[in-house]
Amino acid sequence: MSCFIFAIYWAIVPGGVVGYTGAVYGRKALGKIWGLATMIVMGIGPFVGSYMGSLLRDISRHYTYSIDFALGSFLFSILLATTLPLRVEYTKNDS
Repeated sequence: MSCFIFAIYWAIVPGGVVGYTGAVYGRKALGKIWGLATMIVMGIGPFVGSYMGSLLRDISRHYTYSIDFALGSFLFSILLATTLPLRVEYTKNDS
C-alpha cells in the first residue's frame, strides 16, 4: 500500500511543480527553478526521508515513528506550499 501511495505522489507532484513554476515565473525561469527544485527535492526526500525512516524503525523496532515522521514531513511541505506566491510582479527592468 505504501508503494502505491508513493507512486501516486510522485506521479502528481513533479507535474504540479512544473505547471506551477511555468505559470508563475514564466518559461525563461523554468529550467533554472526546475533544476534547483529537483536537486533540493531529491536531496531531501530520498536521502533524509529514507535515512530517518530506517533510523526510526531501527530505534523503535516498529514503523509507527517512521510513519509519523513521513506524515509530519508531508504536512510541513503542504504548509510551505501555501506560502508560495500566486504570481510574480515584474518591473520594466526585469528580463
